[in-house]
Order: sequence, then C-alpha cells, then structure tokens
Amino acid sequence: MTNAPQKERSSFSEEEGQVLLDHAAASIMAALTKKPRPPFAHPLATSPVAGVFVSLKRGVVLRSCCGSLSEKSLNPLGELLQAAAERSALADVRFPSITIKEWPSLDLEVSVMHHLQVMPTNPNLRINNLTIGRHGLIISHNNNRGLLLPQVAAENNWDAPSFLQQVCRKASLPEDTWLRPDAELKQFSATIFHRYPEKRDIHFDVVFPEILTLAFQYASELVEKGPERASTMPPQLSMTVSPTGWGILIQSFGNQTEAAFQDSGSLGELINRTARSIHQPGKPDSNKIKEFLAFSHPIPLIPEDFPKRLASIQKGNAVTAQKGDRTAVVIKQGPQDPIDQALRQFGQQPSSWATSGVELHCHLVTSLLKSEERISSPPLVVSKGIRLPAVAGTFYPNSAEALKTQLDGYFATYNQSPKRRVRAVMLPHAGWKFCGDIVAETLGQIEIPDFVVVIGPKHTPLGSKWSISDAKSWQIPGAEIKLDEESVAYFASRVKGLEKEELAHQKEHCVEVLLPFLHYLNPKVKIAPILIGSGTHDQLVEFGRILKRFRERLDADGDGCLFVISSDMNHFAEEKINRELDQKALDAFITGDTQKLFDTCTEYKISMCGMRPAVAVISSLGVDAKRHCPDIEIIRYETSARISNDPKRVVGYAGALLG
Repeated sequence: MTNAPQKERSSFSEEEGQVLLDHAAASIMAALTKKPRPPFAHPLATSPVAGVFVSLKRGVVLRSCCGSLSEKSLNPLGELLQAAAERSALADVRFPSITIKEWPSLDLEVSVMHHLQVMPTNPNLRINNLTIGRHGLIISHNNNRGLLLPQVAAENNWDAPSFLQQVCRKASLPEDTWLRPDAELKQFSATIFHRYPEKRDIHFDVVFPEILTLAFQYASELVEKGPERASTMPPQLSMTVSPTGWGILIQSFGNQTEAAFQDSGSLGELINRTARSIHQPGKPDSNKIKEFLAFSHPIPLIPEDFPKRLASIQKGNAVTAQKGDRTAVVIKQGPQDPIDQALRQFGQQPSSWATSGVELHCHLVTSLLKSEERISSPPLVVSKGIRLPAVAGTFYPNSAEALKTQLDGYFATYNQSPKRRVRAVMLPHAGWKFCGDIVAETLGQIEIPDFVVVIGPKHTPLGSKWSISDAKSWQIPGAEIKLDEESVAYFASRVKGLEKEELAHQKEHCVEVLLPFLHYLNPKVKIAPILIGSGTHDQLVEFGRILKRFRERLDADGDGCLFVISSDMNHFAEEKINRELDQKALDAFITGDTQKLFDTCTEYKISMCGMRPAVAVISSLGVDAKRHCPDIEIIRYETSARISNDPKRVVGYAGALLG
C-alpha cells in the first residue's frame, strides 16, 4: 500500500478538475492506441483521496464506468485516476469494447470520492441521512458488495428508498437487504467533473420531438402518395443529422420494409431514402405506415467481444448489420442472440464474422408509431430556443385541455379577491397530486406581476452548479412562457458562478411544475429560471444582495417583480420525524434570519431542497444583516402521507408568502 498522507483531499477547483479530465482523456487515448502511459507530473497526483471512478457515456447510454474506493486507506489521486481511466477504456466487460472510432463522441466524467462514513443501522435514519445527488452508497452483506455513485440516483430520479434498493441489486442481494441491521451500509460524497465532446449524440427521445412528428407526417405522405405526388419536404427537416449517425426504419401495412442509415446530410433526405420505395401504386390500404423506428447512438461492435461483452445488449435495442449497400436490422425482443440473427441474414455466423466483411452496430431505438398508435416519448431540452416540457405527463397533465381543467378546479376553490402584493413566495414542486392545491392556495391570494424570478434547487448532476436558462421561452402544454432576456443577462453578468446554459435545466422539474400556475393567473408573465446547487451562506447572501439591487432597479422604473422560492421540505422520514424536522426548518424560516435557517437545516440534516434559494431570497428582502425579512407567513403545510397513505416515508410541502 502506498504511504500517502492521511489528510483527505476533498475540495477541487474547476481548473484542477480540468487537469484531471485532461489526464484521464490522455490515459484513455493511450490505452486505446496501445501507447505508453502519459506522465502526470501535476501536484494533484500525490493528493490523498478515498477513490476515483472514470465514466464514459454516449449521451444517455453508459459505455463504461470503472474505478476503486478504499474503505480503509487513502491513496494518491494520480495512481487511482490512471488505473480507473485505463480500466474504463479497456476492461469494463459489462459493455461492448470502446473503439477509436467511437472515442470522439463519448462524454467523460471523473468522480473523486471523499467523506466515506458508516450509516446507522436504523432504516429510517438510513433514509433520512441519505441526500439524493450528494451521496453515493456501498452495501456489504454475506461477502456481497455493491457500489453506486451519487449521480446514478439523480440521473434515474430515484428517491432514497429506491436508491437503497438499487444498491442491493448491484450487490446481487435481495432489494430489502438494506433494512437488515447486519447489512453494513456506507455513504460517501463525490466531486464530479464532466467533459462533453464536440460530436455529441442526439437521441430521438430527447431532442426535437416536434420535428420528429413532422418527420413522421412527411414519411406518411411519401408512403401513401408516392414520391412523385407527395408535397415538398418541409424546410424544418433540412436540419443536419446527428454527427454520430441516425437511422430510420419504416414498415407499411403492405409488408414493405425499408431502412436507411447515414452520418451526414439532412433528416429529410434520410426519410426520403427510406420511405420512397415503400409506396405500392393502386393499393391504398397497404400504403399506411405500420411501424416507424428511429435509431441513434450507433456503437461499433467487434468480433473479439462475442459472446461475453455483447451479452449486455438490452431488450428493445437494435443490432444493424451492413455490407455494401445491404442492411439488416434486428430488434432484440427475447432471449435470441441479435448478433447471430443479424449475421445469419448475410449467410454468416459469429464464428465467421471476423472475415465476413459485415459491420455491426448496436443502436438505441425510438418507436414513434406502432400499430397506428402514437407512442409518447419523454420530451426534453431546447429546440430552436424553446425549452420543452420534461415532466408533463408525470408530474402534471401533458395536454392543454387536461391542464386547464385541473387548474380551473384548483382556483375555483383557492382564487381569492382582493389580492395581496408580496415580494416573494415559497412553493413546493412535487407532482401536482401531492401539492398542487398548496401551490394554488398560496398563489391564489396574491397578484402575479408580469415578471417572475423562479429560483430552485438543482436536483440532477447535469450542467453548471449555478445555472440560468439560456432559452428564449419555456413551453408548457398549450402555451409558451417567454424569458426576460434583459434580466437573464443582468443576473448572468453579476452573479459569480451563474452560467447561462441549458443542460442543468433539461431534466429539472422544480421550475417547470410551477409555470402553469403562474401563466394561468397572468398569461403575460415572463420569467428568469435559476437553479442553485451547492453554496455557502456567504455566497447566498451575496446573491441576495444582487437580487435586492435588481428589485430596486425595477421599482425605480415602476415595474413589478415576484421572487419564487421553489422548495419541498424534508424528504423520506417517518411522518412524525418528518413533521418535527420540518417544524424546526419552518420556525427558522419565518424568523427571516438566513443564518439561523442555514444552520438549522445543516445541524439537523433537514433535506429542505430549496433551503439555499430561500436563504438568497430572504436575504434580498431584509433591511440589513441584523434586521431580517419581515412578514413571513406560512399558508399551509402538508406531507405526502395524505395522498400516499404511507406514513413510513414522507415528504413535506409548505406554501408561504414573504412580505
């Protein structure tokens, strides 16, 4: 064991993170090209750490993740990073091999682990002490061991019990093993650095859902009328395909099937290549699309990986085989080997693959239409400056009609008159069935001005730690809410560490779920959506000073403004404990003393996820550090148990007005 100093390194600057990413990338490239290890002479190399993991991804697809975490000693960062990078490049046998061709399209992630500690044996305390997005988990029981990094829970939207169940599965243990007092659980934190490639994958499920709807309509017309009679290709389909390659497969009710793949040109050209040959003149009943499949994230497959490293191909993924102008497509449906099936369509088998000249790839598949039924896909991110809904259909209704019906119901009960004017509100951001009435009761008492700053916590590891949306507008079912670009620029230029970008907002729900309420009460409302990750009390107070100057600037111009704190209260304790913890937090909250709120949540480990946004907003409303924000009123408090009927693990929700 290396004699490393025993004072753990747990803090790294962004510049140091770039050094780690640079060395990891150089080590991976050297491993893939079978060249000597690159030297790592930076002082970081000797920093003592508990562990390092290196992850490689193709957008939403994990390609490898290797590393180590020592539960007994610290080791030099350089040695651990080198080993993790090399293993991720070559040795993660759970996935197909990474090739030189694929390397330029991979996302790189370096996670440095620290603050490893044993969790209590009480299951409720295990849940209460676990913070999603901050903590990773290790479980050990009967010689089985499993580890999951902090970002895994956030990326999969797991709650604490689900995360505990999943780490049991990782260790090949029953999912309820974490409840056993003889099962040892440890939690740790990680500092995570990301690098995204220039050639990034674009998945059909993730980007441009409205473009794909148009693509399907254009393909349907080509199939139904034939290429001579079909309309001109819509200009929106002239967009360039993903730089790593897309594909389309179309099958008609006339049992005509065609597939095409390309890594350049436009989406419309790809559709035209695929659809034009399917039309059967004089057979109107046959000229309708039965199945429309879109392929993305092509992963090159190599014969040396068969069969072990290719056993991980998931059900629903596609294996495509190509030789010359001929293409075969196999969608994995059951236990049959898709590699064998694809090769057999060329008269080959796995044993002859290496000399056959057949190139194989694995793809993600989006089924846009099957048996004349539209299959919904999870909408995300920004298309032409529009941030599309990420949680419509899960947290709240995904159609304009259903959305209006539900809001009409809420405000029939809670829309009061006359309205009060306040400077800020706190609102919960869970699924509407749990807290929509609390949001409506709180907002129904006040005037909604034409401009609102919504500040919420960052629940996912995506994007910048502090982020303000760079979109032109945010879409909700039936409407678009514009961003006030001047205000966005104001905050981005003055708040240290606040970046204009979209990645942090892609899968984040804490702003989105509140927008339909604000738009319902004021259809002219414009917004500035801000997410806050970690931050010290001093950093938050400084942000509050900028918020205060911003409000004073608007007041001088005669314009109104509302600050919205997006926050749930404590997460996943037993009902009685959760209420006690929430009461401590709310007691501190209503004093307007930001230091007291920060210290209370920290001392008692209260997982009030919007505590930091609350500190920033409250500090913007106070007169000075000693004369705190006046007139804070809790409108309503509930827990999820009233809906879930599960008092064993609840989340608290509160609505509040801040004068």
